[in-house]
Amino acid sequence: MKKLYLTLSILLISILTIQAQFTVATHDGTPINDGDVFTFSELGTDADLSFDVTNTSSSVIDMRLEYVNMTNGDGSGTNLCVFGSCLPPGVIHVGDVFPSGGTNTFTQIDPGETGSYSDHFFNTDPGDGTNYPIDYVFRFFEVDGSGTPITFTYRYDGTISVEDMAQIAFKLYPTISSDFVNLEVNETVSARLLNTQGQLIKQYSFKSGTHAIDIRSFSKQMYYLVLTNKKGHKSLSRIIIK
Repeated sequence: MKKLYLTLSILLISILTIQAQFTVATHDGTPINDGDVFTFSELGTDADLSFDVTNTSSSVIDMRLEYVNMTNGDGSGTNLCVFGSCLPPGVIHVGDVFPSGGTNTFTQIDPGETGSYSDHFFNTDPGDGTNYPIDYVFRFFEVDGSGTPITFTYRYDGTISVEDMAQIAFKLYPTISSDFVNLEVNETVSARLLNTQGQLIKQYSFKSGTHAIDIRSFSKQMYYLVLTNKKGHKSLSRIIIK
């Protein structure tokens, strides 16, 4: 039985190590998690999605970005900058992997470092006026197969108004605390507390009103509180536990 426990422990540690190889976030620190969908109602640089890769492992990682899929578009609206190279509209195609061919030192990220190349993606294709949303699906992965790939979707929906895309109205205070933070919302929301690696720490559900969030049991570091309402709108704020 002890041997079984030891085997399971080693397996669990191995799985956690594999899953923690890298994280992806926007330039302002918003985590990009596997399965996330980023929806925009505007075109061009007003609807820009940025991304940085951080190496959370103890060894150098070699990253790639795959253009996985596209729906309801013709490819003419793609504007992608990845690993320091910018590709104009119509150049990339579903199935492409960047950079292409061989190991590229610009994709090798040292332990604890963030590969900051000012990378981003935006869409300029307005669609046909009927078939929405236009989806572009991308996947970050390591060349040697380590870690857990992160697949996310950039979505343009011409049927959504700017008002529909409005963020959740809330107040969070104080944002630097050691015991409690207060959250005020005027609608029912779900909430996820994430660490800076994008890992889920705790989930909540809040009704309209003021709520005290107990943070005394969490480690002293920065976290993200992501709120989601019934319409799927999201808002994000940082909490620093001292």
